[in-house]
Order: sequence, then structure tokens, then C-alpha cells
Amino acid sequence: VGVGGGVGGGVNNNQLPPRPPYIGTITATGNVPTPRDRHAAVVHRSSLYIFGGFDGTSRVSDLYGFDVERLVWREVRARNNTTNTMNNNEYAGQVPDNNNNNNNNNNMGGGNGMVNNNQGPGIHPQQPDQVVFGHEGERAPMMRQQPQQQQQLHPPPTPRHSHAAVVYRNCMYVFGGYDGSYRSDFHEFDFDQSSWRPVLASGRSPRARYRSTACVRGDMMILFGGHDGTRHLADVHLFDFANGVWSLLVAKGVPPLPRDSHVSVAYKESMYVFGGSTGS
Repeated sequence: VGVGGGVGGGVNNNQLPPRPPYIGTITATGNVPTPRDRHAAVVHRSSLYIFGGFDGTSRVSDLYGFDVERLVWREVRARNNTTNTMNNNEYAGQVPDNNNNNNNNNNMGGGNGMVNNNQGPGIHPQQPDQVVFGHEGERAPMMRQQPQQQQQLHPPPTPRHSHAAVVYRNCMYVFGGYDGSYRSDFHEFDFDQSSWRPVLASGRSPRARYRSTACVRGDMMILFGGHDGTRHLADVHLFDFANGVWSLLVAKGVPPLPRDSHVSVAYKESMYVFGGSTGS
């Protein structure tokens, strides 16, 4: 178990304890994150990722990865998405060099089998050669439309703290938090593409909140509790990754008291919730 950041003795810290069974502080190298608290952490493959938080002065929206095998930090910077448009200024005989960095296409569609996934546009199909014959029957140079890149940037979520985050397949999902207002926005970071995008979902989405928890079971994300700026919450919402749909879960039994700042995990068929603040 590794724990990073938080407040110790009233001072934010950014040190990780060593791997079990040792208890102590390890020395990590690389681009170490600034001290912070109220950030979110997830694990993907062999790295721990932290996003956002509060550094003692302001809210932040940076993303860092920690390689648990090499004990090295790095800042993860999102790449721009690119789309193609057609431009009528190239001759057919001039073939784009696919090895030229200026012609690389970084098209990204939505991920992970979701229906509402903002699929990125692919390369336009080649247009038929446009042949023009001169007065003497000579064949004029053929004109062909060639793709031209235009950058389209999906910015990261606004600087925030107290959000919830999970990993599903090759993406991290961030919900809600506080950026000066209580938020209900939903974002996806694709680890393979190093890019952010908003998640466009249907159904009954949760109200704005911070200090909630989220965990994943199968193809579902389970969001529980939090605080909406007025009161503590005890509602349970499900997000179906396969279909991109939110739903409100009506559960049997006696639910926990409305709360925030708790922790939760999914194990087999259940979600387990521990602690938190109910206001008393």
C-alpha cells in the first residue's frame, strides 16, 4: 500500500512510504509533484497516477505518474488531438510522407466500447483524381485533395480538489469535485493517447458534489455520497461504461448516514464504505 501527499502536522507533504513490509519514507526521483492534499489517485498498469488537489495556496489540475517499479515520478502532459480537413493545393504526384512528423495523424475516437463516445474523425477517403485536358488534348497536372491537420484541444478538467477518480480499461475517469463551485462534470483521460475528453452521457446524472467516492465493478462505476454545498448525501449512482448511461440505484436495506470524506472499494459483489463525516 502506498500513500502520497495529504496533510501531516498541518504541513502538506509529497513523500511516498516504501513498499511493504517496510514502514518508512522512500526517496523517489524524477519530476516530483508539488505538495498537496485532497487529490485523487488511481493505479494503471505499474504506475500510480495522481490528479488535481490543493497545494496550500491554490487548486491544481496537473497529472503525475509514479512508476512503482523504478520509483520515478513524471508529469503527464496531455497531447493535442488532431483532425483532418481537405485542402485543394497539392498535385496528385506529390505523395505525403507518412514518416514526416508534420503529416502524422493523432486521431482519437472515444474509448472502451461506450456508445456516447465522441468518436474522433478519421482520415478522409481519397478523392478521385480530377483530370483536365487542355485545348491540344494534353493532360494537365492532376489535382488531388490532401488532408491538412488542424489541432483540436480538449483541455483537462478545471483545477479542483475533492473529486473522485477511477480507472476503467485504459482510461482514468474523473467526476465532480470543487473548483470554486461544486461540480458534476465527468472527464476521461486516455492513457494510450495521453489526451483528455469530456464524457457525454445520457440518463440521470448525479448532482454536483465533492468528497464523494467512486469504485468500479465490472463495467459499472459506483458513485456514493459526498456533499453538494448544502447537505451531506447518501445516494448511489451507477455509470454504465458500455452504454454511457447514468442511473440512480435504489438499494435495499438501511443505507449509511449521508456523509462525505469517506472511503470505498469494490470487492466481488459488494461495495464497502468506511468512515467519513456526517457533520457531527
